[in-house]
Amino acid sequence: MITVCARGIGPILGGMDRSGEPLEGGLRGVRAALGRLVVDLRLREREVPAGLRTLTGQLRDGPAELRTRRFGDDEWTLTLAEIAVVEDGSLRAVTAIGSRHGSLAPILGVDVVAIGGTLNLIAVDLGPTDDDVWAEEAAPVLAELHRATAGRVVARRWPAFALEVFSPGALLCGAHRGQETEVLAAVAAFVLAATPVLAAARPAAPARISAAEQRRRRWHLAERSNRREHNALARMFGEAPASAYIDYLFPAE
Repeated sequence: MITVCARGIGPILGGMDRSGEPLEGGLRGVRAALGRLVVDLRLREREVPAGLRTLTGQLRDGPAELRTRRFGDDEWTLTLAEIAVVEDGSLRAVTAIGSRHGSLAPILGVDVVAIGGTLNLIAVDLGPTDDDVWAEEAAPVLAELHRATAGRVVARRWPAFALEVFSPGALLCGAHRGQETEVLAAVAAFVLAATPVLAAARPAAPARISAAEQRRRRWHLAERSNRREHNALARMFGEAPASAYIDYLFPAE
C-alpha cells in the first residue's frame, strides 16, 4: 500500500489507541507494524476477488468478518487479513503472508489469534528459501523475538505441515494470561526488525534463485495441507468460502 496513498493506508495504520483493552490495543499494534511494512517495501494495493475481500461468519461473541487486502509489485505478494467482530469492529485475529518471487528472501508469516479473551495462537516465522541467507539475516531477528517473549508464552506442538517448511527459529505458541500486551508488542517489533531482511537485494546465480523458488512452492503446498486452519475457517465462514480462500492464499501453482 504505498503509493496506495493516505486513503489506502489509513485503515491499517489507524486505530492503535482506540481501545484501552490490552488485547485489542496489541492486535492493532501488530496491524500497524504490518502497515508500516507495506510502506517501507513500497508496495501497491492489488485487487482482491470480490467474493473473498470480505467473508461474513460467526464467532462465539457474534457475527464477524474476515477482511483481506493484498499488496505487491513485480516481485512481492503480501496479503494482510484480519478477523473483526461486526458489532464494534474489535479485532480477533491479524495475519500476514509475504513472499518475494525471484529472490532469496525468506517467507514472512505472521498469525496472531485472540478469541474468547485470550491470545490463543502466535505463529511467526521467516521461512527459509535459502539456508545461508536465513542463517545470516533471518535467524538473529527470530532469536530476538524468542528473547522478548521468553517466560511469557507457552509452546504449541508443531503440526506435521509446519515441520516440512517452518524455520527452526519459528515461534509457535500461546500467551500466558497477563502477558498478552508484551507478547503482541514483541510481534510488532519483530515485523519492523524483519523489514530490512525482506527488503534486501541479493544478486545470486540463477540456480540458487531457482532452488529458492522451489522451496517457496513447497511452502505453499504445505500450507494448503493445514487442515486445522481450513476447518477453523469453515466453522466460522462456511466450507465453500473457506476452500476458496485457502486456494487464494496458497495457490497450488
